[in-house]
Amino acid sequence: MLTNDQLLHFERHGWVVQERVFTSDQTTAFRQALERQAVDFLPQAHPQEDAAIRHIDAHVGRDPLFLEWIGNRALLEANGQLMGADLHHEGCHAMISSPHPDRASQLSTLRNEDGWGWHRGLRPKWGVHSHDQNPALHNYTFLNNITYLSDVHPGDGGTAVLDGSHLTEGDYAGLKDRFPVVELTAPAGSVLHFTETLIHSGVPITSERTRFAMFLGFTPPWYIAWPQSAGQKELAEQVRDPVIRKLFAPGSYSGQKSMP
Repeated sequence: MLTNDQLLHFERHGWVVQERVFTSDQTTAFRQALERQAVDFLPQAHPQEDAAIRHIDAHVGRDPLFLEWIGNRALLEANGQLMGADLHHEGCHAMISSPHPDRASQLSTLRNEDGWGWHRGLRPKWGVHSHDQNPALHNYTFLNNITYLSDVHPGDGGTAVLDGSHLTEGDYAGLKDRFPVVELTAPAGSVLHFTETLIHSGVPITSERTRFAMFLGFTPPWYIAWPQSAGQKELAEQVRDPVIRKLFAPGSYSGQKSMP
């Protein structure tokens, strides 16, 4: 679970890093499995437009190894704290990102923050709500989680955020002078939790290291899942773990209740 200090950090910044949720053995196994899927499956939700990035969509439905990932209790408990509602799997994908081929000749262009493709997945109006019990906190209805399977240092393509923008309406152009850009770093096995109301972007890799990362979205059960989330029905019906099965169950909403 997240500590009170971590929850307050999320409230102020719109993100928090939960370090070393997964072991070295797990991160190695996950990387190897992603390499296999990158060879065997074409991405559907994320077209292959950048030669430096290999996308793997809906990987949790293709290899039971990833049940260790999506069923990790520390990860699920943290999301439950932040959302304040039952969790529903919105979608997942992974990226194997190589160093940018023009990093030597176009470094200044690649490091220009204005060109990083800033976006948010949900407006604060729809994604931020009063906490049931703690007036110092909010709950968030669309959470993204990035599991880093390799160390991410400055220049390694860690996600960048417009720090603290998660509570304010607007876009990058209108808010960039009000909120600082923070390029996030983390050791392998860590999870970056953030709300999709936070303005964020991908960052080109200008170091010599390849980044392995898995992305996992949660919403309350009254949201629909990402359309290309292959394996939803099968996982809901076949997985033995009732916690994981509930994440994927269609039509699982049965009314709201107060949650911590």
